[in-house]
Amino acid sequence: MVTRAANEFIQVVVDSRTRLVRFTRTSLRPEHFEEVVRAFEAGIDELKDVDRRRFRLLIDLRASPGRNDPEFENAMTKQRFELQRDFAAVAVLVQTAIGKLQATRIGREDRLEAPVFTDEGVALAWLESRPLA
Repeated sequence: MVTRAANEFIQVVVDSRTRLVRFTRTSLRPEHFEEVVRAFEAGIDELKDVDRRRFRLLIDLRASPGRNDPEFENAMTKQRFELQRDFAAVAVLVQTAIGKLQATRIGREDRLEAPVFTDEGVALAWLESRPLA
């Protein structure tokens, strides 16, 4: 496993053996949501040389402070798309049932309907069952 990006808001780890990219949101609450937007952009930039068709992506939002205001959700639309595009499979991991409802709604609105899980083992098993290119 190789850590490709790490800052106060995100960590990106690539495991070439299991063909898994883990994009994890930290628990730090930003003063301004633009900080999180920039942090996601930096993490996404570190994945530009990954052959996404040959990898699965786990987006781990369990530690992320809750936020559901339209301004923040709209600001993150591009980053959500850029993060998820072209991966063989994508799963989202959240802490609570409310988080699952929110992540499912946002995914549906973005037309990026990755399944949302509250159990890491189930999420990883689902990802491992998805074929790679």
